Amino acid sequence: DRVSTQSTWEAIPRHEITLDATLPPAGSMRTPDVLAVMSAVLGRLAEARTAKCRESSSSPFWTPRPSVSFSAYLDHIGRALRPEVEILLAAFVYLDRLANLEPDWITPWTLHKLFLAALSLANKMYLDRPPSNRFLARVGGVSPSVLAKMELTFAKTIGFDLLINYSLLQTPD
Repeated sequence: DRVSTQSTWEAIPRHEITLDATLPPAGSMRTPDVLAVMSAVLGRLAEARTAKCRESSSSPFWTPRPSVSFSAYLDHIGRALRPEVEILLAAFVYLDRLANLEPDWITPWTLHKLFLAALSLANKMYLDRPPSNRFLARVGGVSPSVLAKMELTFAKTIGFDLLINYSLLQTPD
């Protein structure tokens, strides 16, 4: 039923995305900076989708609205895992790929789990020694078996397109 081929991220009016203009240049960004940007962009995208989605989404990642805000969840993940900036950027790219294929899946009821699945896949794709599923699941608030199912569903949905071309992550000089 998708009529538009426009990117889901582009579908949000520009005035809906207001990022702090004082962020450091991309090359010097630290994990907390990236988490703040991700929280702002993904949170606004999910909230924009709220009006278009029922509370019981068709997404397999749907859950009753989490008791913790997405921003607080990312802060918790950042403190517990201390992910590298590149891993966070890879997770963001995976979420963008998913949003372009299944835009109705990005809602306040799914965002926490989608981020956790994307982060887990990015860890496994780009780290020689990624955190165990047991540890990542405990930090993320799900069981290891649920995390494994979420990873598989997410990866299948994006066609196992997990390789990111380095030039995609570079900023123009």
